This record gives sequence, C-alpha cells and structure tokens, in this order.
Amino acid sequence: MKIKYKIIASFLAVMVLFLLGGLIIAASVLQMNTLESSVSTNYAINSEAMKYQDGARQLQVGEFFVVDGNTAMGNQLINEGKQQMQSSQTNLKNLITDPSMISSLDEISSLEANVVTTSDEIDALSNTTNPSNSVLLNTKLSNLQDQVEALKLGLSNFDDKTNNNLAAAIDATKASGSFTIMMITIVFVIALILSILIALYLTNLITRPIVRLTEIANKVSNGQLNHEIKRESDDEIGDLSESFRKMINAFKVIQRMAGADTNEDLGE
Repeated sequence: MKIKYKIIASFLAVMVLFLLGGLIIAASVLQMNTLESSVSTNYAINSEAMKYQDGARQLQVGEFFVVDGNTAMGNQLINEGKQQMQSSQTNLKNLITDPSMISSLDEISSLEANVVTTSDEIDALSNTTNPSNSVLLNTKLSNLQDQVEALKLGLSNFDDKTNNNLAAAIDATKASGSFTIMMITIVFVIALILSILIALYLTNLITRPIVRLTEIANKVSNGQLNHEIKRESDDEIGDLSESFRKMINAFKVIQRMAGADTNEDLGE
C-alpha cells in the first residue's frame, strides 16, 4: 500500500473513532432531551393538579360566602373555581399518557361533577327564604366539604406519581450527563493515544528506511558497493529501495567493465 493511502487510512481510523463516539454522545444527548421533556411534562401535571385543588377550594369558599349572604363575592369565587377546575381538567387530559393516571383522572372528573352538583344545590337553597333550609344548607355544606376533600385526595395521588416520576427523571438525567462526560473523556483519550501511535508508526515507516538508504548512499559515494538492499515494503520507500539496488548493481557493472578495460590495456 502506498504511503499516502496508509496516511489516509490512519486518518479515516481516527475519524471513525470520533464518529462512533459522536453517535454515542448524540444518543446520550437525545436521551437527556427526552428526560427533559418528561421532567417538563410531570412538572406541568403537578402544577395543574395543584391548580385543580385550588379551584375546588375556591368554589367551596365561595359557597360559604353565598350562605353567609355575601352573594356577589361568593358567586365570583364559585365561577372562578369552576373555570379553574374545568381548565385544569382539560390540560391534564392533554398532558397525561399513563393509563393508571388517565383512570384516576376519570374518577376525579366524577368527583368534580359531584362537587359542582352540590354547589348548585347550595345556590338554589340560598335563593329561597324558607327558614327550614338552614339545616339542609349546613348538611350540603358538610357534603361539599367532604366531596372537596375527596377530590383533593384523588389529586394528591397525581402529586405523588409526578413527584416520583420527577425524581426518577432527574436521577436518569444526572446518570446520562455523567455517561456523556465519561464517553467524551474516553473518546478523547483513545483518540489521543491512537493519534500518537499512528504518528509514531508513520514516522518510523518513512524515516527508518530513508535513514538506512542515506547511510548506504554515503558509503556508495565512497566507493563501497558491497551492500545488499532488500525491498521491505510495497510503497514509495520500497520503490526507492529498488532504485538504489539497481543503481548499485549498475555501479558494480561499470566497475567491473572499468576493471576489464584496465586489464586489457595492461596486457597490451
């Protein structure tokens, strides 16, 4: 193989190493991006679950205001609470992909429907002036409180699930980051060692035979033709060695011819 091809092959070997390392690092970075998306999604689910609970509490407080006679403030809180619960429910449906969490969300939707129904019943009783409704109102308010607590309990399962997912994703992200750093270090070290070995190999490949041929050439220039040159490689250095061998053989022929002519002259 010609020297230039050996150099190109060596360069390609280093490039392949960097390419493999780059692919591994790219896969690790892709995994980190996926984990980052998981972290963002779980954080959003956690946030929406908290907003869902806030909406339920807001509706409950609004009903207490209505029963106490502060209808304007109570209705405002009730409407805002209902809107918040509906908005959070819609957002959670778009965010959740875990089948167990989807099932839990269906149960929470049923609990929300019970809360809204009880709230409407309290509003209807508050609009009447029947004194006997006070006992029923207290009962409904107690039922509302129990239903809101049940709703909050169901949503707390979302908090536990997302917190566990967040912790797992963060740990996986840290592990992936450590793996990426380790791979970068390994690829750099291997590439450095490989580059040094290739440099030493190419240097020895080129300089060693050239030094040897230079020494032979110096001796040939002093008339020492008894040197045997062997072709050790099939490259430009080998071609040069072959040319030196032919040159020395030519010098030997010329030397013998010159000696023969001298003997003939002496014979005459």
